[in-house]
Amino acid sequence: MSEAIAKAEKQTNSLSLIMGTDQNKMASELQAISNFQTMVQHQLKDGQDFGVVPGWIEVNI
Repeated sequence: MSEAIAKAEKQTNSLSLIMGTDQNKMASELQAISNFQTMVQHQLKDGQDFGVVPGWIEVNI
């Protein structure tokens, strides 16, 4: 199979994934993710629920 045909098939498969998506369901799922992120930001505390572990040295690679 030529490279151009393979690329065209890949694009078609990608588009069919998008085209076959229920927009209302996607909007609802994105809103649920946003609600979860907001809840996490308001409920979790830096230094208590997340952050640098005491005794560990930060290494920048």
